[in-house]
Amino acid sequence: MEESDEEIVLEFILEAREILDALDQDFVQLELKPDDPKLIGNIFRGMHTLKGSSGVFAYKRLEKLAHAAESLMSALREGALQFDSNQASSLLKAVDIIRDIVTNIDLHRLEPEGNDDALVSNLLALSQGLVPAPIAIAPAPSPAIAPMPSLAAPEPSVAAVAAPPATQTLPAAPLATDPDESQHPDQDSTEIDVAKSRSAKPNEQAAAPVKVSLEVLDKLINVASEMVLARNRLLPFANVFRDPVFSSAVRSIDLLTRELQERMMTTRMEPISQVWMKFPRLVRDISAELGKKVEVIQEGADTELDRTLLDTIRDPLIHIIRNCVDHGIEMPSSRLENGKPEIGRI
Repeated sequence: MEESDEEIVLEFILEAREILDALDQDFVQLELKPDDPKLIGNIFRGMHTLKGSSGVFAYKRLEKLAHAAESLMSALREGALQFDSNQASSLLKAVDIIRDIVTNIDLHRLEPEGNDDALVSNLLALSQGLVPAPIAIAPAPSPAIAPMPSLAAPEPSVAAVAAPPATQTLPAAPLATDPDESQHPDQDSTEIDVAKSRSAKPNEQAAAPVKVSLEVLDKLINVASEMVLARNRLLPFANVFRDPVFSSAVRSIDLLTRELQERMMTTRMEPISQVWMKFPRLVRDISAELGKKVEVIQEGADTELDRTLLDTIRDPLIHIIRNCVDHGIEMPSSRLENGKPEIGRI
């Protein structure tokens, strides 16, 4: 495979994973608000993009499954059907299989063997308003939980500027778009999108993001580190030589270096939503398995933390969420007997 083709496939994998993560959240929210046209539109466009992109690469199994899911979402978008839990389970099953296919493509550049005819038939029947035979829907595999990581802060490789993590995640440009509306925002990446529009005024059109590879970002952070060290060596001379022009130049270098350092450090920051975006789907599957009714309420999704810290708290948070559903929330009948709402909240 040529280098340019490899880059395009990697971008497809990245975009597909971002869409799948967004779909997990949107389906859970749609069960709570089945008449929300925005959620239905987001899911439809996500499936449409997956179908179109997979067709470009001749991933027939993925394309067939995404097309069936898109057909169901199209009927919902047109108002011909009312969204229900049966549809949600079948669509989430499709999302899980598509995720497995994308993982295999990432590892081997090929689709895995598999027969999805039963699920495809189920989705198409649902899109026509029929009640097909139920399909066993296994809960989505929960994220692997590693042993509790150490909370000790890593030592910086160069003074004043911390070394970047091995991977960063910010949105990447999509491969395919819906013909009539923009693509749903996406999430996980092996490349960095440095948004130019952070300082844009509200009434100005935001500039398109620019993708920057991790290698380039590493070099920039190292250059910023060296500039901080050079600045520190230069500052004492401003007190020795009383030349006003020289002192003014040193002050300017000091201010510019500080600003560069601060801006480079923000490239390590990500919203905490990157960690907890999968929790609603996780809670849905666990509560369905246990016969409980649970909803997740999340506040402060835009709070930014260092990527290293986000990676550190991910597994402990999963432990906490699972224990809350399993041990902290009673069965609906027991909750009602004790005067509590039937639906427990996390």
